[in-house]
Amino acid sequence: MIQHDFGYSPAMYGWMSLLIATAYYLAAYFNRSLVHRFHLRKIFLCGAILIGVSGVIILFTQKFVPLIPMAVATYGQALIFSNTIASALQKYPHIPAKASAMFSAMQMLLVSGISAILAFLTDTTLILGLTLICLCTFILLCLQRAAPAR
Repeated sequence: MIQHDFGYSPAMYGWMSLLIATAYYLAAYFNRSLVHRFHLRKIFLCGAILIGVSGVIILFTQKFVPLIPMAVATYGQALIFSNTIASALQKYPHIPAKASAMFSAMQMLLVSGISAILAFLTDTTLILGLTLICLCTFILLCLQRAAPAR
């Protein structure tokens, strides 16, 4: 959708992907110090907010190159994904390999499932995708608020 809606060449999309991957790496790098200062729950919340805000920015500025908001959303995803695996290791220290594999698999299945659903929809515009990102972020924030703190 991004290549089509913004008219990117495959090479431009490749460079864009490299820059976004750099944001993921930076988040994972800085996350090392964040986990010692803040509770994982706060880091999850920060990641979800970054994803949601980025989706809203892209939604309302869809005529412009979405590189910065996409990099910020990827930064938020890295905060969530890496810490989810770390929390699996904390909760299940007696089966660390199984726990991290299951948590990673659940994340990938969720992402793949949402992508499959989007592929089957007849209206596969950027607006629909971003609206779903914002909706999913809102649902995650509600679930995070409802979950009991440990």
